Amino acid sequence: MLSHHHRTIFVHIPKCAGQSVEMAYLNDLGLTWETRAPLLLRPNDRPELGPKRLAHLIAEDYVSCGYIPQEMFEAYFRFTVVRNPWSRAVSLYKHLDLNMTFGAFVSDWLPNQLARQDWDGDFWFLRPQTDFVMKDGRMMVQEVLRLEQLADDFGRIAMASKLSSPLPYLNRSSDRKPRRPRSILRRLRAILQVDRRDRHDLWTNYYDAETAMNIGQLYACDIKAFDYTPPVTGSKTI
Repeated sequence: MLSHHHRTIFVHIPKCAGQSVEMAYLNDLGLTWETRAPLLLRPNDRPELGPKRLAHLIAEDYVSCGYIPQEMFEAYFRFTVVRNPWSRAVSLYKHLDLNMTFGAFVSDWLPNQLARQDWDGDFWFLRPQTDFVMKDGRMMVQEVLRLEQLADDFGRIAMASKLSSPLPYLNRSSDRKPRRPRSILRRLRAILQVDRRDRHDLWTNYYDAETAMNIGQLYACDIKAFDYTPPVTGSKTI
């Protein structure tokens, strides 16, 4: 996401609550999900340059694909949201809705897709989180938030981006008593609905020792860069 009004670039890693974050900026600008294209939230009309959806550009592509000059990229506030790789893998599996078990997804399908590294398949959607925000070992964003703490930590993003417009009150009737204004943090929390699938008693049920080890190997770079630890596993129940 690129918002010139906010002088902000949000590097949207798939399945890391990115749409909730983007809605905060759309609301601030009076845009809807249907009119989100001005924030570079639109299909890619040049498929040879990047993923199918520009919302998932990696950090370096904002410049290399010509969407913003280097000096502007360096001047703008840049942030991302990351997620526990084991939790993200379960979310990817559910989102893709493949006709296979989670074990087959982890041991066969996912490694094959990651090995392709092209735009024709799903690599752009599945790729490691570090691919989105690091280049030559250097972090290209200034803030890295964790999805697991997003509602609590987003306040400093709001301050850096100068998010100020109140969120609209839906279905408000003309005779309803005026509501007291909410703080920017409370307004943002209202739309930053952290994925409930991250609750420990849900996504960990997908794992046994083997599947946890496979994800640990496939996304080792994320685990190291963002200091995540594997789930405690026993016998998986899903």
